[in-house]
This record gives sequence, structure tokens and C-alpha cells, in this order.
Amino acid sequence: MKKSIFLTTLALFALAACDTPVTSSSPLPQETIDEALSNPNRMLLDTMMKMATANDMATETRFETNGSFRQSSRETTATTQSTMTSLFSFDMDATLETNDLLGSAPQAVLEVNINELRMLQSMSMMGQSMTQDVSFADQVLAAYYDEGMAYVDLSGAEDLLSSLAMGQLPQYKLKFPVETPAELGLSPQEMTSEDQEAFINDWLPFVDTIPGLEATISGTFLNIAYEITQEDFNQMVRDMFLGGTENITLTSEESAFLEMVIEDTIAMVTIHKMVFSLSLNLLTSQLTALLVDVDVEMNDTFTSSMIVDYDPENPNADEEGWVWEDMTIESLTVIDVFAQLTMESFAESRPLAILINKDEYELIDVQ
Repeated sequence: MKKSIFLTTLALFALAACDTPVTSSSPLPQETIDEALSNPNRMLLDTMMKMATANDMATETRFETNGSFRQSSRETTATTQSTMTSLFSFDMDATLETNDLLGSAPQAVLEVNINELRMLQSMSMMGQSMTQDVSFADQVLAAYYDEGMAYVDLSGAEDLLSSLAMGQLPQYKLKFPVETPAELGLSPQEMTSEDQEAFINDWLPFVDTIPGLEATISGTFLNIAYEITQEDFNQMVRDMFLGGTENITLTSEESAFLEMVIEDTIAMVTIHKMVFSLSLNLLTSQLTALLVDVDVEMNDTFTSSMIVDYDPENPNADEEGWVWEDMTIESLTVIDVFAQLTMESFAESRPLAILINKDEYELIDVQ
């Protein structure tokens, strides 16, 4: 899978496994370093709360992702076999810029670039096969907020949208009034310090259960990485199933059945890679980078029964005359996703140049 060279600018190299917690000299007070390294999960949640309620004058967020979801299955009986495969792959990036959201002239610009998108489905049954393979490239979606009005430009993704809608859309450039950026989910949340602390305390026990934690300090940044291995996943499955039996006495048969379920669940999932990385600027209390890299397989095989005929004279028919056959179903799902996000905030206003012809957009009622 493609990994953009843009990643090199994120300073996330420090998120790899390290022998020492501090990777470079830091201008941060030692007290801050000690607190961050002793409880990085709390520092992460605290930063999230501060960002959610921050009144930044301007922000810029960049997002890149590529990957695929593939699923295949095979159904086999004594007389028939059918197969089905589906694939969804993508490569896209997006940029969101905002300015003066709480001021007198709020603005926002969102651009989504769908560089590649493919949807494949194939089926084979009783000697017949069918395949549908659709691809799109260089599709662009854009949205703007300026002077109390939201503008949506779908004209750059006409091929994709026409295919999904099975025909041309009546209009590809739309506008509608928006009184405040809060209606678009862009404004900071209003939360008291008590609410923020309650959020942190509610989520901290869960975040603390995520295995494979590595925390390092690099300059003013706290770099946090969670790498979940196959062994970690296996233990998580055991904890999930056994956690509810701590105060219950199981019979030997129940214990054996529970162990079988655990082993079957573990056997279904193969973790090739599962990494989540974040970078926090401790001076500004901002999440500046996020990285997700997941490569997982899920497979399952089970037997079911299906009706294949109605023949009361058949000695294998049931009491109502239906003839059944055992069917073995084998399925495989592969998830391979890479995503990265960078964020930057500014204390000063950065007016956005929204260079569109606003008269080209059709006014719609979104009430």
C-alpha cells in the first residue's frame, strides 16, 4: 500500500519502539515531561478536551487515506459450488481550513480529492459468472462557508455521483443559508471544566486498556503509539469473554464450551499490523498529527443446511417433503487501511480567498 512521503513531515519517527522514553532534548519543564510520560493517556484526553473548546482564530487540517476492503466467500454443497468476491479500494485526501469562526466574518473551505476509487463485484454460480468493475479517478468535492451562506460544489465529481445516482443530478452547485458555523459542526463546544474532567474520567479506564503503548518526548511534542499485536488481540478476546464470568461458577461443560468459543474467535482474526499514533504539542495543547495503519484478515468456515428440492417421495426428505443439503460456507475479509491527519492552529486571523462565482450556485431549502 502507498504511504505518502508527506508522513516524513510529521515527526512521527519517534513513535517507533524506543529503549528510552525521552528521544531528544526538550525545552519543556521536567515536571511536564514526567507527568506526560507517567500518564500519556490522560494527557491525550486532556488535549482533546482543550482542542474541542479552544477559540482558535484559524485552523488548517489535512487528511490522507488509502486502502482497500476485500471480501470473498465460497458456498459448497454435495452438488453445487458458488463463489463471490467484492473489492472496495480508495486513495483520497482532504483539506479543511477555517477562520474567525467565533468572530464577525467566519469562513471555512473544504476540499476532498478522490484520486482513485474502485468497486468490484464478481459472482460465479452453476457455471455462470458475472463481474461488475467500476473505477473513478480525479473526482473533487468542495464546500465553502462565507458571509452566512454555505456553498457545495459537486461538479468536479460528476462521473462518480451520476453513477451512484444512476443518472444525472439536477444541479451540481448548491447553496443554502447557515446562521452560524455551529450549524455545520465547526464551532468549539461549550463545556465547563467539570464536564471536561468528567469526560476524561469516563474514557480514561477504556483508553488505559489499549495495549502496546509507547510514549516519547521529542522537543515540545508528546508522541504516543499503540501497536496491537496478535498476542495482544488474543488476550483482549480472552478478557472480553472471561470478564463476565469472574463471579460465576461454570460447570466443566460450560468452561469447555467457553474455551472453544474463545479459540474459534481468536482463530478467525489475523493481525498483520495495527498501529495508532498521535503527536501532541504540549506547549499549545494541540493534537498535531494522527496516523492509523491497519492490516487485518478475518476468516470463518461453518456448515449450514439449505433446502434444495421438494420431493415427498425422496427417502431423504423431511416430514414435510423438503430435501435438505449440508452447505459449507468459507469467508475471508481483508482490511488494509492507512490514514494520516495533521492539524495546525493559528492565534491570528487568516482570511480565506474564496474565489467562486456565488451566482452560479442554486439556492435550496434545507429545512
